[in-house]
Amino acid sequence: MTPRFDWEANGLNRARFEALTKLLRLRDHGQIEPPSRFDELQHDARADGDAVSDDVDSTKAFTLADFNPDHLRRVFLDRLAELVANEKGGRHVAATMMVNGQDKVDVFVARNNKFRPNDVTFLEQTEALLRLIARGVGGGSQHSSTLWTVLLEHYETRIEGYIVDLRQLLKRCFPTEVPNNQPQVVESPLVSHLRGLRDDAFALYPSTATRNEVLVRRAHFIYKSFPVDDFAGLHFSASPDFRSCLGFLGRLHTSFSVLVRAAERLPSFENINISIVRLPAHSNAVAKRGEVDVGGWTLAQVFDHLGHTLTDDRVHSLLGSRGKKARWTRSKLLQEFNKLKSSTWEVHAEMQLLPSYIQAMATTDSVVQYIGCSKKSCFLCWHFLDLFAGIKTRGCHGKLYNLWGLPDFEGVITEQMERVVASVRDVEGLVERQMLDGQDRILMQAKESTVGASSIKTAIPGSGQPSMIKRVLEYLESQRASLFFPREIAEEPQYEEAAGSSVIDEPNNDTVPTAGPCRNTDCDKITTRRCSYCGGPWFCSVRCEELETYSHKFSCNRRPITTADLLEKDCYRDLLPEDPQVREDYGFQRCRNRSEETMLFGLYVGIIKYRNISSEELHHWRIEGILVDKIVEVFSKIPEGFRGSYYPWFLCNRHILEGEQNVIRDEDDVDKYIQERYAEARAYLDPTDETKAVEDLTPFAKQYCFFFFSILLDSKHPGPQMALLDLWYDFGFVVCSDEHEENTLSNCYQWLLLGNKPARDHFRSLRMEHLAPLDFPKCSFTDFWKAWEAGSLMELFSRYGTSGGADSYGTKLDYRFPALREFLSYPGKSPRPSVWRLKHFLAIENAYVLTVAPEIGAAAMEYGFYPQLDTRTRLDLHDFYIRVFRRGLLPREMDEARRKGNMHEMADRWSGGDVSERVKQVLRECRILRSWTT
Repeated sequence: MTPRFDWEANGLNRARFEALTKLLRLRDHGQIEPPSRFDELQHDARADGDAVSDDVDSTKAFTLADFNPDHLRRVFLDRLAELVANEKGGRHVAATMMVNGQDKVDVFVARNNKFRPNDVTFLEQTEALLRLIARGVGGGSQHSSTLWTVLLEHYETRIEGYIVDLRQLLKRCFPTEVPNNQPQVVESPLVSHLRGLRDDAFALYPSTATRNEVLVRRAHFIYKSFPVDDFAGLHFSASPDFRSCLGFLGRLHTSFSVLVRAAERLPSFENINISIVRLPAHSNAVAKRGEVDVGGWTLAQVFDHLGHTLTDDRVHSLLGSRGKKARWTRSKLLQEFNKLKSSTWEVHAEMQLLPSYIQAMATTDSVVQYIGCSKKSCFLCWHFLDLFAGIKTRGCHGKLYNLWGLPDFEGVITEQMERVVASVRDVEGLVERQMLDGQDRILMQAKESTVGASSIKTAIPGSGQPSMIKRVLEYLESQRASLFFPREIAEEPQYEEAAGSSVIDEPNNDTVPTAGPCRNTDCDKITTRRCSYCGGPWFCSVRCEELETYSHKFSCNRRPITTADLLEKDCYRDLLPEDPQVREDYGFQRCRNRSEETMLFGLYVGIIKYRNISSEELHHWRIEGILVDKIVEVFSKIPEGFRGSYYPWFLCNRHILEGEQNVIRDEDDVDKYIQERYAEARAYLDPTDETKAVEDLTPFAKQYCFFFFSILLDSKHPGPQMALLDLWYDFGFVVCSDEHEENTLSNCYQWLLLGNKPARDHFRSLRMEHLAPLDFPKCSFTDFWKAWEAGSLMELFSRYGTSGGADSYGTKLDYRFPALREFLSYPGKSPRPSVWRLKHFLAIENAYVLTVAPEIGAAAMEYGFYPQLDTRTRLDLHDFYIRVFRRGLLPREMDEARRKGNMHEMADRWSGGDVSERVKQVLRECRILRSWTT
């Protein structure tokens, strides 16, 4: 890293970033999310032009019906990266990018490890030959033949390794020969070709190059000619790997075809320039990377930053996974966390290209919004590039590495550096959300290779545009008011069926293996048995299927989802149930208040997470009417001193589940509930105000902040649809993108005003005061309402923190919510840019411009939500705005673009993909009706 990137800018902290990534990497061995691929590449089985017959004149053949220049550019970049990475291993991973000038093409190449002299020579030869092929000088076939020879020579190390694998498979396929006097069995065409390949593989050749050429061409031919089903008929155990091996060996032929077709068809390749991006001298070798001395954070600091205490239960809830026997403890985490200490930060090949990409963006040249890679990108690279400028790569293997850094940004202007800083902040926020969201399912380790069979299929069938589908369903749901129990189940990835994960021209994506590893992570058997309900994932037995039901049930299309399943999911996510039927079935609706709900929830967490009671058992107990008896039976088996405090509370409140007496919830008597909240909040007022009626509190800011404070005391926060009070908007929740972020902001308000009171009250209710965490400083209510009135709430946040030496709340909020400081700088209820009311409109369920509050509706119309807009366009526009704000676009950037009238020009970059013409037309018509709104 160089001083040009300021790790202390806008709330960033290098030590904090490293600590968060290290902690997340410990969960599921660093497999953070399922693998993914660039969507377009999932559907194409060949490179452009690879199957075009030789008698077609392909020189600048732009008239071919299936020719897609953008597609061919992306495939070219991937293939070139594969060729540069001519040895296995992460050190040799390569990346490429392309800039199209008016009469030239610039290609930039980077590697994880330094370039060797033979790599430089190879790229120089490739550049010269591509120019000659593009110009058609001296006959294209001569130069294409020379290029083929250059590729064979450079890729020799890889080919040698593939041939070794091939020979082992051929020996297993043909262990013995049939004697000459025995009748010959009629062979299938595939077996005949494999027998010929066997003869070629073990034959003698005049040179290594000749042998490699013969085997590469034959492997490519067999791979292209025979589908995976033909290979499944081979009668030996490794038959599923055979076609994959041929794909690896034959891919050089594909890469050659892609390079030739790109030179023939893409414009300006006659002036192609291939440039090497070299790491700075201090980091151009593995042994000489820049040292990191950032005063690393301790685990206690990390957990404090996440809003948790470093206890065994909290450690396991953050890092543990359903179905795994090993339990995470505080001491185990300390040991594993310290093992990940490192003195180096690696700049991955994709990130090395970033300065060149940024500088090209500032010119009139056209930058291809894609970086070619020899392997799938890591979790951090994939998300950073997407958040920064919507840059895509061939895919993401979903793994996180704690060694990750940024390149030297010499020559990059300040404005672009601000975007880099914002993207790093967004990535850090993503890491934190991944850590806090917990694990709803177990992720299998993904392959990083871009070729060959994989146990994971990344294209989820029928997914399409999930956000659009969700909006349509919500719209239709709102029209059917008579429907009972309209429940939205949290989105769960469908089962990712075992299949190929190759890219263009490599092993087929439609591969369906006949066996696979048992889905139960504690079982290492290979099985042919699938889920007994849906026939999806592999389960070697009914027992393993039952053990792993949690990780699969929400995607199993044959198994009905019960309220016990939803309760189990909430327990693993550590979130109080919100589903109305879950609350009704399991007693939450009969609790008098949130405190009792928390106690009941703690009881279920103990039963499900720590006593390993499945949702099936829980559901059976409830249906049979024996839920209370079974809970007592479970805890009776535990020694009395180890039953915790939730169970004794339950024994005193069995009526909640038995239903033998009426329960009046505190909230049912609205007036009483409000007065109780007010009475509790009055204790924080100045003595002269304690006896006043709420409506007599003056000035207005004091009364308004008192309403907000009363809600916080009940561990709640306002919502966007509050009819009379605009608290959600006025106290900055509008900057949040989801409920999780709203809870984070609400916690900061609670800590600022109440210190550690909620946690201490919780331990007191459990009669465990001795375990309660220490309190920390808090501001007075008077300071709070005066700061809100003056527009200085963020300054107040910056003066307080959870403990000595930790970041202030202001620092935490700055990096988590970059726009919050600007929003809260407006005094009281002062008018703000109308873009904020647009965000308010988006947060209201089923919002319509003519039915929401006038100021919200007017702002929404300024951004295109006209009453006469047709349903499809309105849903598309809604989806567009949601997407760009979740990608980290600052509202002030959108406000500025609307003022300049160029929102339609910025749409693609904002959203990270192609925006429909319908939406762009609406954005063109957006005009300034007003600039500010209350």
